[in-house]
Amino acid sequence: MIDLDSLLSGPLRRWVMMVRRYARAVLAVCVIATVGFGVFAARNLGIDSNTIELFPEHLPARQNHDRFVELFPDLENALLIVVDAATAEAARETASTLAETLRADDAHFDDAYLPAGGPFFERHALLYQDLDELDELADRLVQAQPVIAELERDPSLENLTSLIGRGLEQIESADLDAQFWKPVLDRIGDASVEIYREHPLAVSWEALMVEGSAVDLVTRQVVLAHPILDFSGALPARAPLEAIRKAEQAIDPSLAASVRIRVTGNPALVHEETLSLTWDLFGSGLFCLAIVTIILRIALRSGALVLAVVTTLLTGLVWTGAFAAAAVGNLNVISVAAGVLFLGLGVDFGLHLGMRYADLRRGGDEHAVALDESARTVGSALVLCTTTTAIGFFAFLPTDYRGVAELGLITGAGLIIILFLTLTMLPALLTAGLKVDAEKLRERPLRFGEAPSRLIRRHARAVCFAAIAIALVSAFSVPQLRFDANIVAMRDPSTESVQTFNDLLADAGANSPWYANSVVANLAEADALKQRMRELDVVARSISLSDYVPEDQEEKLEILADLAFLLDTPGVESTPGASTSPEVQVESLRELQALLREATRDAEPSPLIASMRQLEARLEELAVQVDGDDQGGEALERFESVLLSSLPAQIARVRRALQASAIEQEHLPARLTRRLIAPDGRARVQTFPRENLEDHEAFERFVSAVQRVDPNVTGIAVNLVEFARTTREAFREAIAMALIVIAALLWGLWRRVGEMLLVLAPLGLAALATSALMVAIDLPLNFFNVVVVPLVLGAGVDSGIHLVEQSRRRKPEEVEVLGTTTARAVLFSALTTITSFGSLAFSSHIGLAGLGTLLTIGMSLTVVANLVLLPALIAVSSRS
Repeated sequence: MIDLDSLLSGPLRRWVMMVRRYARAVLAVCVIATVGFGVFAARNLGIDSNTIELFPEHLPARQNHDRFVELFPDLENALLIVVDAATAEAARETASTLAETLRADDAHFDDAYLPAGGPFFERHALLYQDLDELDELADRLVQAQPVIAELERDPSLENLTSLIGRGLEQIESADLDAQFWKPVLDRIGDASVEIYREHPLAVSWEALMVEGSAVDLVTRQVVLAHPILDFSGALPARAPLEAIRKAEQAIDPSLAASVRIRVTGNPALVHEETLSLTWDLFGSGLFCLAIVTIILRIALRSGALVLAVVTTLLTGLVWTGAFAAAAVGNLNVISVAAGVLFLGLGVDFGLHLGMRYADLRRGGDEHAVALDESARTVGSALVLCTTTTAIGFFAFLPTDYRGVAELGLITGAGLIIILFLTLTMLPALLTAGLKVDAEKLRERPLRFGEAPSRLIRRHARAVCFAAIAIALVSAFSVPQLRFDANIVAMRDPSTESVQTFNDLLADAGANSPWYANSVVANLAEADALKQRMRELDVVARSISLSDYVPEDQEEKLEILADLAFLLDTPGVESTPGASTSPEVQVESLRELQALLREATRDAEPSPLIASMRQLEARLEELAVQVDGDDQGGEALERFESVLLSSLPAQIARVRRALQASAIEQEHLPARLTRRLIAPDGRARVQTFPRENLEDHEAFERFVSAVQRVDPNVTGIAVNLVEFARTTREAFREAIAMALIVIAALLWGLWRRVGEMLLVLAPLGLAALATSALMVAIDLPLNFFNVVVVPLVLGAGVDSGIHLVEQSRRRKPEEVEVLGTTTARAVLFSALTTITSFGSLAFSSHIGLAGLGTLLTIGMSLTVVANLVLLPALIAVSSRS
């Protein structure tokens, strides 16, 4: 057996004696080093939220992703500008304006476009409809043709009311065209209300032309923008995002009021996540420091001692930040929590040394004797605890999950740093200026007393049997622990980018951003692969470049030619304003109102009759408003503008769509072809999910299904599932490694299985109970909280070592373990750790909050196990 006390106590005592002797010089060196390290960290430490970089290049999923990015435009670093509007025209015009503005801004964007927009798709859109849909559209346009032609000749309010009157008379006598006129009446009623808005939205005659057919007018457009990211700063996407907000100002105010513009995509998600994490961690750090200081004040009972411990802790934080800047450069979304973890774990060192020092001063020892003796009696346990806790963090280093590997490296190194400072800077502070008043310490007890020990000793066997039962129940539930790979669900749900991304996920199918990408040798293989993908129940659609060459073009072109002939009205000249007199306009509205009243008086209820009655009521409100308003003529002008101003442009757009020509592959836009065919001829297949991938099971089903068809498939969803598998493996490896190394270390030191098990048994129980509780409250593992169990093992072993070491040194006539200052230090150490971790639970970032919550649960269970089960085990073993 290695006697750690004999091996380390002498050197540690001599080291502290030297520090006391040269206390002022030591402090000067520490201050200079801290300033230098602080400047270095401030200039070199950044944050990188790129989740792809969290995993090594040798993973198959990462290799598939990298190969894809080499061949095709990287849409994962594109900004998705989602435009939602009340009408298809407003959405299309707004999105087109944004795309043109951003495309011209070559300082911030390489490109910006509508994936299925632009002149080509404007002209050929109807060719992409099914034949049945096109037939229904033709029937609808045939119905609308007389009205369109007449309004094109005279787009005035008087002419419109006259047309409606004639149409309603026809409906009343022959019950014809009710399906056409109902939406027309509804739109006129809406327009009578719309005019009182600051920026009224024009009626969509395009929607009226296709309403009732299978043609779906899209009121959501997505602009893809490729930003120029500045990775020299902490927020690479800041300038492009500001440019988008500036571009919004170029939108027509009459459209802007009815349009909602939101931005998402990986750069936007990372941008808002970085801001969220920075603010939350700053707030968590301040809260943590304040609570830790309060707990230290209660535990140590000396303001000077608390100030010395806190100063040492903050110095260690700066030094650890400098190490992180030198070792990894940028913190990732996991390792950003290293600072708060450091505060929670690092304070333990000063707390244990300070508690022992305060106890000796309370007993009458002078400063020098108390400090040297504290280093001799506690120092070796601190070294051992540093080693075991660091093992818990370093256990992630050999794994393939870089996120927690870097967290382990930084926090593990930070523990070594704080150990050095606790044995160096803390004694220097207590010697050079922060004097502890021993008289005040004598007035305040630093021990729990004998009552807890007697209670646990009396029920020791019952405690052990209860622990065994809890362990067995927990072990059965552990296999049910699942992993949630949805990285977006871990971000702040209140941010625009997350809400918008989730909206796109919910819109399963064409707009889902989590589609799968396959790469094959040529277009023929792509067409074969997409057919196999389409056979999957979880797939909404799978497309290749061939899908942009419409089927049945000959039949479709014939239908379009007939419609073009029908809508062609040669020689018709528009004569707007033929009835410009407000009196004439009011009279025409009164006549329409009277007709509606008469037609609905004794009519049977129907959707059309309901629309007629509603319009009659709204026209009455409009007439009253016009009669009582000096600006009545202006209101009528606005009413006419809302109804008819957009009609000529919309008719022209329909006519352009009817002039479509046959499409061959070589006619497709170059940008579209480049997205789906690589320069070397390899072809891409995009496969979209049928289900909402916010649901974990749907997520797994989609990825598993497409991987069975194409094992090399890639995409965000595929990457996340594969990275989740890597993370689960890292989780198992880290737990196994931490347990093996800690057990080996304890065996090497004590060479006694019993004492080794005394330390490991409470840890095992806490780890099992934590996992079982996660299952019970349906809290899955994720990319953030996967560190919890290994961390609980590494951090929790400290308390066990301190208590077992105290038990080994205890003489029969001395108080039991729970009656010593060691037990009090263990409790307050746990409280500071739990408080620090718990401060993360208040983060708006879901992943960070979940990490804090689970760490709080795990450490709480650990301290209960160490302060209840461990003394019970010691009591049982001492009887045998």
